[in-house]
Amino acid sequence: MARAIAVLLLVLSILLAGGLLVWHLSFRAGRTLPETAHLPALSAEARIQWTEDGVVVIQARDTLDALRTLGMAQGLARTWQLVLLRQAALSRLGTWFGDADLPADSLTMRLGLADEARAFAARLPEAERRRLEALASGINAAFATEYARMTPQVLLLPVPLDRWEPWHTLAVERLLAWLAAPPLEATPPAPEIRALARADERLRQRLQLNGFEHSTAWTVQDATGTHLFYRLVYGASATPLYLDVVLQINGATVLSGACLPGTYAVPAGRSQRHDWVVLPTATRRLHRRALGQEPLQIRHGRIVGGDGTERLLDIPRLGGTLPFLSTRTPPSDATAADSVWVLSWSGFSSSSDVRSWWRLAETPSVPFTLFDG
Repeated sequence: MARAIAVLLLVLSILLAGGLLVWHLSFRAGRTLPETAHLPALSAEARIQWTEDGVVVIQARDTLDALRTLGMAQGLARTWQLVLLRQAALSRLGTWFGDADLPADSLTMRLGLADEARAFAARLPEAERRRLEALASGINAAFATEYARMTPQVLLLPVPLDRWEPWHTLAVERLLAWLAAPPLEATPPAPEIRALARADERLRQRLQLNGFEHSTAWTVQDATGTHLFYRLVYGASATPLYLDVVLQINGATVLSGACLPGTYAVPAGRSQRHDWVVLPTATRRLHRRALGQEPLQIRHGRIVGGDGTERLLDIPRLGGTLPFLSTRTPPSDATAADSVWVLSWSGFSSSSDVRSWWRLAETPSVPFTLFDG
């Protein structure tokens, strides 16, 4: 009897798995990109074309319309990728995936990704603010479509397609800048630093993004001229990190290249003026710093687990660095003051590279802050 029940359960499980597979495949096959969509504030008709090799060709009348349409294309083609990156940047992975991701949320909260992005957005000049608003309006228009709402991960988890705010682009940019640096190593082996290194590893595992430091670029010269080649490494994500785009304004191609999702950053591209590759790398450094020379500031943050339980965090800052207060050592013959291990990273300041990314199409000599450039 027990054997018969076991066989029956096995058959039912196989049928159920097969049914789910058929439903899943049918569901994916049934998704059709909308032929037309309403895009608020669009000054004239714009078009999005997908080539057979996955390149997105955008045709628009002016720059802001092109960015609105780019946001629409990103929101349709990379719905899950956008909301996942945003969830990580806003320190909310735990609300979707449970307490196992709270260390990653604690890390991004301590890095201040959302707070610094929001602060920088408030100081943006009008031209840059309008570009971010244009991109956000396109993403939100895509999120409003049935095609985006029927994205498998969005439907099955399920997760809401909340409104994309302009400063979310800056938060995602900061997240990608952190991931662009090599994984944090737990040296020196202090417990607090080891915990941060494990949280960094968890974040990269959840997003399947790592290895940016292995990206490379090179040139080859032949009789026809100099040719630029590159290899952008981003890890093991099933969905490619970069979206290949072509921007055409009034019939002329002004930019083509590999675009980072949720932004208009194009690390590798071509314009009417030149070709370029900006290897997406960043640096950070662990070192000791004296206490007492600068005020120790402590902010407070909150992360939420899968069951809705809130956890409060103390977020210290010491002169633009993240101090590990448990590593404090008293003065000695070698040092005249207390000192602690601190983490230095350009993302601890309210800054962004959005203006530099935009200017790359015009000139190759632009400064970068978050990325090494």
